[in-house]
Amino acid sequence: MSATYGHYTRMQPKELLHVLISSFFIGVVISFRDWGTQSIDVAAGLESLIISAVVAFAIILLRVMAQKWIALKYGLLTTYTIGKYTLPISIFLAFFLNGFVPFTAAGEIRFKESKRLRLGQFRYGLNYQDMAIISLAGPVLCILLMFIIKPIYMVSENFFIYRIIEVIGYVAFWGLFPINGNEGWHIFYYRRWLWITTFVFVGVYFFLIVAAGVFSYVVAGVLAIIAMWVYQSHFNR
Repeated sequence: MSATYGHYTRMQPKELLHVLISSFFIGVVISFRDWGTQSIDVAAGLESLIISAVVAFAIILLRVMAQKWIALKYGLLTTYTIGKYTLPISIFLAFFLNGFVPFTAAGEIRFKESKRLRLGQFRYGLNYQDMAIISLAGPVLCILLMFIIKPIYMVSENFFIYRIIEVIGYVAFWGLFPINGNEGWHIFYYRRWLWITTFVFVGVYFFLIVAAGVFSYVVAGVLAIIAMWVYQSHFNR
């Protein structure tokens, strides 16, 4: 991508503020049980909150930047905002379920046409396919990050590295839920089979890591293909 269009990918102050707020609440949700269940452990809870929030901020920022760069190809501009549905849901579930379900959908993506980027090309209006592909950049980036993080964790088994993996997994998985404004909504609205494949792959891959410490693209890929085949064979009629 030419440097001429670099300013289109810059984060606006309002976007950075929304990323910061989202990251803080994601940190709150993920660290909810680290504050203690019988008695309050301020030191452990605060440490977990800070680590989770900082990691969430970095992950969301990378995802937003990736989506902005992909959007340029389609003559679109993207804006990150706090999820007006997902944020209240995440806070409610954290207290109602005592932190057992760390619902951490990052936020919403808003799309806008750029006449300058589309100059000389027949690309009129917002296209569901374009928005789905741009949305996919988020979970795809999370999966690619695991190529780098997996060997580091396997060697070190460091808590901080594991928390990075947790945050990546939670943000990628919950972001795929088809709630209006979520990444998953745009993918689901474009092609349900694509959403099912992505949702199952990401869900299984990170569930295996969190639940059993197993890193397996193969298992996740096979189950995602099976889920897509079942949907196409029995439900897509």
